[in-house]
Amino acid sequence: MKVKAESISNKEISRAFKLAASLLELHDDNPFKARSMQNAAFKLERLPSPISSMSEDEIAQLDGIGKSIQGKIQEYIDHSSFDELDNLLDKTPPGIVEMLAIKGIGPKKVRVLWKDLGVESPGELLYACNENRLVELKGFGTKTQDLIRKSIEFKQSNSGKFLYAPVESIALQLERDIKQSGLITNFSFTGALRRKCEIIERLELIVSTTDEKAFNEFIREHPLLEEKTIEEEKNELKATIAGQLALTIHLASEENFMSSLFYSTGSEKHLEILKNNFGWKENQT
Repeated sequence: MKVKAESISNKEISRAFKLAASLLELHDDNPFKARSMQNAAFKLERLPSPISSMSEDEIAQLDGIGKSIQGKIQEYIDHSSFDELDNLLDKTPPGIVEMLAIKGIGPKKVRVLWKDLGVESPGELLYACNENRLVELKGFGTKTQDLIRKSIEFKQSNSGKFLYAPVESIALQLERDIKQSGLITNFSFTGALRRKCEIIERLELIVSTTDEKAFNEFIREHPLLEEKTIEEEKNELKATIAGQLALTIHLASEENFMSSLFYSTGSEKHLEILKNNFGWKENQT
């Protein structure tokens, strides 16, 4: 699916290069290539303007961005990924990718856990920690094992709660796809994402659609969403992304769009104050 380049942020592309670098290190691949990916991620984060808005000549003139990296950047802008990253993900169990995000272990340690201990998911790793199986591994020990256990337990205790950055990345992909469907006239993020909360429990967006039935069908077929979780309610669609992140799509008419955006953006406490002290009501114009 072709995406609008201008909607892709430098941070989004940078995260892809960081992941590719970690996967290269995990698979004990070319260290120079991994370092090149890391350097590209570092430079992308610090560019003052969106690289997706630059011409090929402008990108070629950037310090430290060679032809190979430039090609991967353009691939990501066009397809939201690049072939080398896809190939690395294809040969990596999803649970191993999750383990790369655990505090206290980098790609090299994850490789040891995977290859030497046969651990392939955070759940299996927690079980191994509880059995005290990490302390004998080279490069680990009691302190590292305790840190890993605490990191996994903390993440599990916050199940359903996500940091802003990964939610933003998913939200941007949804935005691109929904806008390209040709079924909406207005769109905005709302709720905790629009308030830029550090922790997000539900991704919310609001749209005005030209054909509600066709839009609902489009959402049902979207690859990010689990069809069995999609619920249609009055003026709302609710679903789950990847079995974890809750999603609500508010449907609003053009006339009520701004009022609905205001209402859905505010926290429950803020809205309660408006109702009790000012008599404000949803869809009030």
